[in-house]
Amino acid sequence: MCQFITAVLPAGGRLPDAEDALARVGRRLVPVHNAAVRNQLRPDEAYYALSEGGCDCGTALGRIARVREGRTREDAAKTRKLAARGWSAAKIQRALGSRSRARESAERAAADEIAQWTALLADLHRAGFRFVGLLLHFYGGDVADEPITLRGRVTVAAPDVREALERMEEDTLVEFYPG
Repeated sequence: MCQFITAVLPAGGRLPDAEDALARVGRRLVPVHNAAVRNQLRPDEAYYALSEGGCDCGTALGRIARVREGRTREDAAKTRKLAARGWSAAKIQRALGSRSRARESAERAAADEIAQWTALLADLHRAGFRFVGLLLHFYGGDVADEPITLRGRVTVAAPDVREALERMEEDTLVEFYPG
């Protein structure tokens, strides 16, 4: 079970330019023939995986929703666990502070990834695509066979791209339009 980022591209763009842009960031444009997704797309849209083999677990896309849900519960659970072991409040705070520093490092890495996605979207728009759709899904099986039901489509235009990337929700196709 892994998370993958897939893309929906409308007809009319220059695929070789898109492939070049993706190659610059270590990704590939691989057509996916998933009937469940295909039936939910418009006739002029194509569905693509953006990597070959490697998953996107741990991606910064959609991280705000994941972080918000987990962080408070995680810290409360850790505090309870350490207190049950007899740790003092000061020692618990130091431990949580260490976790906080690790989170700050992760936040910097996430910001770098979001900046990379923002630049990639701009490159794909320059390749002539009127929009670029991105989809996050946690797959239990093969990308081509997974029965995915889209929860909807969300339209985003500059300057909201960065925030939209961070707030992406699973199974929602986010269409990014140039500014």
